[in-house]
Amino acid sequence: MFGEFLKKTEKYAITIFVWIYVSLLTVLTNFTILLSFLPFSIFDPQRRIAHTIITLLWGKVLGKFNPFWKLRLKPSSSTDPKQTYVIVCNHTSLADIICIYNLNLQFKWIAKESLFKVPFLGWCMSLAKYIPLERGKTSSIRTSYEKSKWWLNQGMSVLIFPEGTRSKDGSLGDFKNGAFKLAIECQRPILPVVLKGNEKVIAKGKSTVAGRTETLIKVLPPVETRGFGLGDFQALKKKIHDLYKSEVSFR
Repeated sequence: MFGEFLKKTEKYAITIFVWIYVSLLTVLTNFTILLSFLPFSIFDPQRRIAHTIITLLWGKVLGKFNPFWKLRLKPSSSTDPKQTYVIVCNHTSLADIICIYNLNLQFKWIAKESLFKVPFLGWCMSLAKYIPLERGKTSSIRTSYEKSKWWLNQGMSVLIFPEGTRSKDGSLGDFKNGAFKLAIECQRPILPVVLKGNEKVIAKGKSTVAGRTETLIKVLPPVETRGFGLGDFQALKKKIHDLYKSEVSFR
């Protein structure tokens, strides 16, 4: 019984530490972006500087210097940082957001509209020109699709969680159609990113943070969309889903 008490105490202590750590870094990141935004925004319409600040000061620091969380990145030698991709990623945890910034790529990502209303975090996202989406609202889905298409045509990659919501147990859900229609319409390759272990960090529906955990970020080789027509998006979606099924560990 005393052992269980110690485990719970440690878990809550880690949770308090991590959320304070995240909050302070988020505030610092927001002010750093604001300081860079005022002199450089006119020369940086794509907000690459804002994305870089979030990557270095938020994603990298949170991922690399959290003593309770080990991130391992397994990149693909086929990835071209100068290429424009539709990046897709399985979604298991709030911690996925931190992981995607360790890809060392410029991108805009589609995120829940409610996140843009969170103080400091949402302000960072707005300043970086990420793409809000209100799930279940047709007009919002259409707007986010058009914004994504615009960014891709401007040479900026777009990251999408094709499951549309977080998995409860780490298992792979069905994919929505949008990412695959988008990739075919804009004739951009798909870059699959597989996350393993994040469901243990912050499980869906919980705010407590697990103890010492490890996450693998595995980048698969890009999948070309040349030869696919818009009517073939289901075949492309199945091809990518099958890739993920061979990679994601099921419970």
